[in-house]
Amino acid sequence: MSITMISATPSPYARINRIAMIEKGIPSRLQTEIPWHSDTQTSTHSPLEKLPVLIFSDARAPIYDSAHIQRWIVAKYATQGPRLVTGDVDTDLHLLEMQVLSQGVMDAVVLAFFEEARREAKSQRWLERQTRKGGGGVSSF
Repeated sequence: MSITMISATPSPYARINRIAMIEKGIPSRLQTEIPWHSDTQTSTHSPLEKLPVLIFSDARAPIYDSAHIQRWIVAKYATQGPRLVTGDVDTDLHLLEMQVLSQGVMDAVVLAFFEEARREAKSQRWLERQTRKGGGGVSSF
């Protein structure tokens, strides 16, 4: 079975999964796409049309969303490579909180980036909200 990860080049979401796969020694191929281009294959594999997506050569169902992919890596490759969770419930729940905060900060930054890139009228309130969300997440660390 071979694994292909479909990702957009600068995606921080896919980077998390790519690092985990490298650490675990999981061989994979990277396929770069821009999900809003007309020739994208993303929608074929992800009903949410989100990246990243893992696709498998053995025709099993694709796995999409970085959090789902990360859980799949941790569960399927628990005994291969370094442990990505501690096994201690309280510690792992604290690590999950850090993951949620990190993901939220990334979401805010990505949303602000796309809002800032708009040619038409930008929503200053939207940008301020994303800035508050990102700052709130960072200060929680």
